[in-house]
Amino acid sequence: MLPLGLSLVFATVSACAHEQEEVNDLRVVISGRPSCPECEIGFEEVATLGHVDDPASIPVENARTSCIVGRLSGGGFVSSGIAGGGEIFVYDDRGSFVRAIGRRGEGPGEFGARLSVIVGAGDTLFVVDRSQSRLTTLTSGGDYVTSFMLPPRLFGFARLRDGGFIFHTLSSGVGPESPLLRRYDAAGQEMFSHELPTRRMVRQRIADMDRRTVGPSRTGDYWAARYWSYEIHRWSDSGHRDLTIIRDADWFPPGDPESVNEVLAWFEESPPPTSLRHIWETDEGLLWTYSIVPDPRWMPESAEVAEDIDWVLRTWDTVVEVLDVDEGRVLASARRDEYLVPVCSSEFVSTVSESADGDARAVVFRPFLIRTPRQQD
Repeated sequence: MLPLGLSLVFATVSACAHEQEEVNDLRVVISGRPSCPECEIGFEEVATLGHVDDPASIPVENARTSCIVGRLSGGGFVSSGIAGGGEIFVYDDRGSFVRAIGRRGEGPGEFGARLSVIVGAGDTLFVVDRSQSRLTTLTSGGDYVTSFMLPPRLFGFARLRDGGFIFHTLSSGVGPESPLLRRYDAAGQEMFSHELPTRRMVRQRIADMDRRTVGPSRTGDYWAARYWSYEIHRWSDSGHRDLTIIRDADWFPPGDPESVNEVLAWFEESPPPTSLRHIWETDEGLLWTYSIVPDPRWMPESAEVAEDIDWVLRTWDTVVEVLDVDEGRVLASARRDEYLVPVCSSEFVSTVSESADGDARAVVFRPFLIRTPRQQD
């Protein structure tokens, strides 16, 4: 059994599957350790969301769900990672519960389970409802504006500078109708799609494991990383790839799964593979990456403990790096004993922790780069 929702769908092999066309993009290879001695990554804890007296809790399994927290312009927060789904909770800047938005259902302004939230301009809320394959737009006060249907088998998503979206969907491996990346406009119309799973993964019946991590780009349209290897692509507004960044790091061995049996052995016979889970580009053009790596304390355990916070901490760490793409070097790197997930459309990240009273809470951090002037000899 694969714990934590890491599902595997055996894809049908098809002669229609194609490799990607060759792309003549700029390639940057970044090797070695951080080369900026005066640079260091810091984390400021800005809020803890959730209290035992709140009307609903944050479930432990949301420790690995992206964008269950959103940052409001006034310093408060919203969270979609509420037990049972159906609601968005609003918190003040201290993390105290203010009110709930929405309700469970299938109508306008109603939600199912497995929700993520993106905060836009004017605190407009974009709610990704995986259980109903729908994206709903709400005003800052929670009133329904509009909605559109999401592409099938959604895995990752990001809202882009022009208000549109990039979606990564899991592929069945059945021909050109199964692209990995789909670009939508702000109204929910698909503009174009591209990237197919590799022939090797289709032949091995693991096409749905050919995954991507997506994020907005300030220097292009969006970023898409290869997930199991430290390779990041920048795509332009016209849907062309114009930059490939390859990070040559000994702690991140390329790990595209080779077979169904290898995937089935994860967690029970072997540690989970390293994966690139989050990308964020700053206004200065620096690229922050978040890679989930096996914890040194990992050991095989039964699936029954897989919803325990301590199990999460024993299974995964997060390696954070800051890349200067223009100079082709790593400025700083840090490893944390937490599973960090993005707060969508912001530089913030969050994790789920357990308090002394046994209640699960979302902790929000602001990562920042420290540049300490070097001492003169």
